[in-house]
Amino acid sequence: MARYTINLSEVCEELTGVKFNELTGNAFDRIDTIANAAAPLLFSDRIELLDNGDDRNDLERMILEHYWEYEVCTYTPSDFVLRLNRKLNEIAPYYNKRYESTKLEFPVFDDVKYDETGEDSAINNTKDNTTGRTVNSGTDTTTDQESGTTGVINGGSDVTTDQESGTTKLVNSNKSVNTKS
Repeated sequence: MARYTINLSEVCEELTGVKFNELTGNAFDRIDTIANAAAPLLFSDRIELLDNGDDRNDLERMILEHYWEYEVCTYTPSDFVLRLNRKLNEIAPYYNKRYESTKLEFPVFDDVKYDETGEDSAINNTKDNTTGRTVNSGTDTTTDQESGTTGVINGGSDVTTDQESGTTKLVNSNKSVNTKS
């Protein structure tokens, strides 16, 4: 229970006139009943939020349930409603754009074209005498078709060559070497 201000649960109970202790059922069902009744009274219809559809109702209910026992840091419910709607009005355009972007269908993993060639035969594998494990000492090459960058993985060393600038980068263990051909 809040000491100096009121909890969101108290705001919802005061706005709806429904008291938590007067309802029957488990606690979550009672909270859900009050939250569903309070949402239209707390959230302004003037704010365009998530296409004003079912997603909006779900979001409003989730906000209420998440902050149910939080202090609202205002002395009256009307102050809280004013602050809540002002903040939603400020941030809603940004989150509406993010919400709309989730509806776009585009190939997420098709932004880069790669050709991979490699040699993974048993001939290039060697046996580590200390651990008894087989180590691949073959060569793998990856080429980015858009930029022309080629990467070669050769026996534990990574070599990357940029075709446009002619820069080669060798990464071996903890060392990194840049060379220009």
